[in-house]
Amino acid sequence: METTQEDKNFNIGDVTIKIQTFPNVAEPSVGYTEFLLENMVCKGKTALDLGCGTGILAIALAKRGFQTVYAVDLHEDYIAATRYNSELNGVSEQVIALKSNLFEAIPQNIRFDLIVANLPATPAWDKIPLYSRAGEDGRGVIDTMIRQAPNWLTPEGTIQFTHSSRISIEQTMQLMEEEGYEYTEPISRTVKCKQYRYFELYPEYFQELLSANRVYIDNGTIFEWVYIFQARLKTH
Repeated sequence: METTQEDKNFNIGDVTIKIQTFPNVAEPSVGYTEFLLENMVCKGKTALDLGCGTGILAIALAKRGFQTVYAVDLHEDYIAATRYNSELNGVSEQVIALKSNLFEAIPQNIRFDLIVANLPATPAWDKIPLYSRAGEDGRGVIDTMIRQAPNWLTPEGTIQFTHSSRISIEQTMQLMEEEGYEYTEPISRTVKCKQYRYFELYPEYFQELLSANRVYIDNGTIFEWVYIFQARLKTH
């Protein structure tokens, strides 16, 4: 693959991760990726990174002691980037990168102690890049993950995922209750909204978000809230 620039170093606690960026692969974001990195529960032997992108989350999990880490994404360029960066960080034997629509290509017999996900939350309109499309209303990917993940978790397994305020957090909580999760109060922070370029293409979408207080403007900059959910299945 053609690289775009020198390696970038990310220091997460006592772990340093080198990431090479590529032309068709989105770089790790401070608001989402690094927020999740800083708060990951690193306990167990098997982990899964859904929507792996550059592979930074999968690499962090491998460096934090997980023996087997699956990293999946829909796009070939992202899988190639994850493999390259896993090799760069010396964890290629632990990280298994697969092209997959969420769980589809994962071997049926494996279960995960931890699932992490940083998934898109933008409606799948024609002018939106493929990697940002998430169904008709922006919920398609995250809702599918919530419904399917219980089949892939170990009995004590945990799922952690980022969540944009651009989609309803209340609807997500309701779905998680219906699917048998228990979860702690999600942590949150405000971040600059990188989707502002989509708002220019779809101004009605932006106005809906603004009216519902799912984004806000401060000194000409658009902000959103990002949440991290941490959940496990209820025990009976």
